[in-house]
Amino acid sequence: MNSEASRSLRRFVAYATIAFVPIFGLAVVLTRTTAIASQQDAVAAALLQAQTINRSALRPFVDELGSNQTLSPTVREGLKAATTALVDNTTVFRLRLRDISGRVVFDALHPNALPGQPDLNEDIAVVLAGGIVAGRAQFGADAVDGGRPVGVDAIEVYLPIVSSSAPFRVVGVLELYVPYAPIAAAHAATLRQTYIVLLGGLLVLWLVVAAILWSVTSRVHRQSDANKYLSLHDPLTGMPNRALFADRVEHAINANARTGLPVSIAIVDLDRFKEVNDTLGHANGDILLNCVAQRMMQELRPGDTAARLGGDEFGLVLPGVGAQAARSILDRIQLVIGRELELDGIPVTPNASIGWAEWPEQGNDVDHLMRRADLALYAAKDAGMGVVRYAYELQPADVSSLGLVAELRHAVAKNEFELLYQPKVEINTGQLVGFEALVRWRHPERGLLAPSDFMNVLETTALIGSLTRWVFDTAMGQLVDWGEAASGLSMSVNVSVRNVRDPSMASWFEQRLVALELDPARVIIEITETAIATDPRRVMEHIAQLDAAGINVSLDDFGQGYTSLSQLSTLRVSELKIDREFTSLTHSSLKAVNIVAAAIELGHRLGLNVVAEGVESAQSLEALRDLGCDEAQGYLFAGPLSEPDARALLAGVGWVSAVPTR
Repeated sequence: MNSEASRSLRRFVAYATIAFVPIFGLAVVLTRTTAIASQQDAVAAALLQAQTINRSALRPFVDELGSNQTLSPTVREGLKAATTALVDNTTVFRLRLRDISGRVVFDALHPNALPGQPDLNEDIAVVLAGGIVAGRAQFGADAVDGGRPVGVDAIEVYLPIVSSSAPFRVVGVLELYVPYAPIAAAHAATLRQTYIVLLGGLLVLWLVVAAILWSVTSRVHRQSDANKYLSLHDPLTGMPNRALFADRVEHAINANARTGLPVSIAIVDLDRFKEVNDTLGHANGDILLNCVAQRMMQELRPGDTAARLGGDEFGLVLPGVGAQAARSILDRIQLVIGRELELDGIPVTPNASIGWAEWPEQGNDVDHLMRRADLALYAAKDAGMGVVRYAYELQPADVSSLGLVAELRHAVAKNEFELLYQPKVEINTGQLVGFEALVRWRHPERGLLAPSDFMNVLETTALIGSLTRWVFDTAMGQLVDWGEAASGLSMSVNVSVRNVRDPSMASWFEQRLVALELDPARVIIEITETAIATDPRRVMEHIAQLDAAGINVSLDDFGQGYTSLSQLSTLRVSELKIDREFTSLTHSSLKAVNIVAAAIELGHRLGLNVVAEGVESAQSLEALRDLGCDEAQGYLFAGPLSEPDARALLAGVGWVSAVPTR
């Protein structure tokens, strides 16, 4: 018997004992009450017998008893005839008549005896006053009978004898001793039957209570087991949950600390699982999760652990598995997860990203290993690499960035950000064609900060979504506010990698343009090549959604080398922005000129507008014009302008720097 079952049995015994105590007490009380009631019944029976004798046998002689004279021989013979049989067959032990002075004037045992001395004891006094005395006593214990200390059990009854002519006048007292044994025997039989029924009923009651207690105890035991199981297991898949997973990791580390063998910890996350829930419903999402769980567990060894950590995230513990073997196992798991299955008649191909870390090389405890496996998972998702092992290079910025995150949170809440607007110019005409909105942080202590001072940290938090929405809303609202002065001009807004992964961002842009009554064709969303490389499929979907809404998309920082020609041919973008690293060298580097020329030629062949960033010299502008570049922006024309300066520019005050034209 295991310890939990033993504890359950002990609890039942304790509860049953506790329940027995009041039932036993009830049995004692009921038994005692029944015995008392039985004795009272015996007294009542004796009293009834005495009343019967009084009415039937003595009624003819009562008037002479009240005359205060000695009973006549005739009356005495009559009484003797009426009572002798009662005494002889022991119906009664004693039958005596007393007058109102308490004298015994007739005794059935001694019918010829002369009257005795007056004796007004307490019982007789009560009867003469109209009362009745009846109770259990011992025959022969009275002083008139010899006062024996031990006698036969009897019921002693004293009844008033009333006159036949005056029913309310007491003329004497009937003293009667009825044998208790026959009455007791009859009542004892009844009492025994009552006890049997009573005790049997109480025993049955206790057994019922005990059965209920056993049922409740068993149910509590089962519920306790179920609660314990649920506290450590996922209710959907039956796999260990995060708490049990951490315990298994710690157990594996402690066990392998003695052997020196490594332990590998992996975190598996399903890609695009939300789309399954959104399109096919949560029931099919649950089926997918169960299928993935089964596939993973089938690939593991008996000593390994697969757990569901929450949502579409799973954890793996691989004791005694080093880098090479772990990579092989995880590649195989990713492969089996990716096998196609059918949900509601629709073929679905799950895909998983896996990050993993190894003890003791990459962490000494559960928390370190989990954090580093998480970092590897993020890297796997960002790069679309499937399976990634933790490396030091994946470690995020130092602890000081945590303080910066807190400051940024306050900055977003207090609206400490502001926008500057950098003009975009048509190269051949020098015509202003639009602005790019650039965010700055008005730090309360450090002054105006450029994006390079905070954007990398901000992009690691959910705050980037709030800031992007603020930038878009402010910039588009500004374009509307400029009115006719900005007629036909476009406004560009940059979005981050995290924004691209937000499926709601494109629809939010569209809704805001409808609210602002702004033509989507005047809006340009700039997405970097880096963002495309992190999750090409999702970015393409995001771009397609923007294009369908009539919003232009610009591929920013083109030339960094992340975008393949096949991707570029399928991206629904309308503009290429050549990275400033190349445009700044067009006046001094033939290689840079050739790269820019190739980018411009490629963009034009794909039907895209080509914009050069970072134009700061007339020589660079001349080279770009010769290469056929469409538009440019940079300090040669104007740096980022405040809203009043941008408004002055629209009013025709002029450029910060002259625009060279042919």
